[in-house]
Amino acid sequence: MKKIYILIILFFISILPLRSIEVGLILGNINESTGLCYGVSVGSAMLIPLVKFEFEYYRLPDSEYKAITTGLKIKPRLGDFSPYAVMGIGTDFIKFNLVLSDYKRFAFYGGGLYYYFLKMVSVRIDLRIMNYSDISKTRITGGLYINI
Repeated sequence: MKKIYILIILFFISILPLRSIEVGLILGNINESTGLCYGVSVGSAMLIPLVKFEFEYYRLPDSEYKAITTGLKIKPRLGDFSPYAVMGIGTDFIKFNLVLSDYKRFAFYGGGLYYYFLKMVSVRIDLRIMNYSDISKTRITGGLYINI
């Protein structure tokens, strides 16, 4: 039985789209904030062509504001350029805990453009609209990415 589990795990590992993982550092601004936000973005392809799953963590250095988002990105690659559209959900918080009332949830949508100046290295400009229940915020970031 252990051999079957090992074979199943090896099969799924072999079909993972390892050549389409991207990891990046982001830096930008959120309106109504006093400083630049910075963070990390990780994305990976799914089984559907051109659709990527994305996870981001970012914060503001002059406050306790932190946010985590996850979304789906439609990203065709057109030579050195790759425009994309993204939408998803996120939450911001001051302290990570299990009290759900301490979190502000939001939905977001946006888009941007990657420019691949090397085969495995790109830069990205990104614009996102974050819709909370009572307010909307705009986030503009740029980033440096490694694409594996």
